[in-house]
Amino acid sequence: MRECLVWIGLAASLCAQSAELKASKIERVELESESLGQKVKLLLQIPLAKEEGEKFPVIVFLHGLRGSETTWTQRGAQHDYDAALVGKKIQPAIVVCPDGRNSFWMNGQGKSTQKYGDFLVKDLVAYLGKNHPVREGAKSRALLGDSMGGFGALLQAFRHPEVYGIVAAHQPSVFPEDRTKLPNWVQQGRGGSLLTNLFGDPVNEEAWLGNNLFHLARTLEPGVLQKIDVYFDVGKKDRYGLADPNQAFHTLLEERKVGHDFHLRDGGHGREFYLDNLPHSLAFIDAAFKKGSAKGD
Repeated sequence: MRECLVWIGLAASLCAQSAELKASKIERVELESESLGQKVKLLLQIPLAKEEGEKFPVIVFLHGLRGSETTWTQRGAQHDYDAALVGKKIQPAIVVCPDGRNSFWMNGQGKSTQKYGDFLVKDLVAYLGKNHPVREGAKSRALLGDSMGGFGALLQAFRHPEVYGIVAAHQPSVFPEDRTKLPNWVQQGRGGSLLTNLFGDPVNEEAWLGNNLFHLARTLEPGVLQKIDVYFDVGKKDRYGLADPNQAFHTLLEERKVGHDFHLRDGGHGREFYLDNLPHSLAFIDAAFKKGSAKGD
């Protein structure tokens, strides 16, 4: 039985997706993105306010490859989240799920030139502040990602700690700095090389290093990285070979004395791993929200 059921401790998390939510509601909207020059679909899970004027922190969920804004609800995570709110396991926060296509949540420099990184740190934050009762400040905004989205979450938090001060990533696609060590599925994917699609042919070296987690962790000032609350985990039997690079990334962060919460867990790569470990990331984010609130960040 999924670990999240133990953590939540409520049978309601097993109900069908069509079941009524008790502590939150789902909304679907389209955001006109200046950075992308197009509309972006958003799915939001919004807590029911108990007091007039109540404001909430924000969790931005970034889906994986071939996902969409509906990944959160297709996997049934909205029921687990709602049950956690009902059980008062976590404080209420607005969950925002944008459609990022297969962008890796970065500003593309290859065949794709869409600026999904700018969308996350500019357009989305501005939209939320204007249209929803959200708290301001980096420690009231968290990025939560899975697989491709895990990479994007870590990347944008590392690049923009002034915007997103909390990040949690499940089975993130962490790639080595040395491109000769990249797995074949990155260099020779369906529809062409993932590397070429994102970084050009030949590869734009500046863009590659500027979006490589190892390079960022190695070159950014420790004081910058220490501003971020960081959580990530990966399965011991990850079928994409992500266990080793995630462990290496953990070691690098330790060497640079960057505080973080890393876990090498049982399991492989996919929906099951993500759902089993979602309670851990939500608990981490909740604790970081409370810590930031206590400090007045």
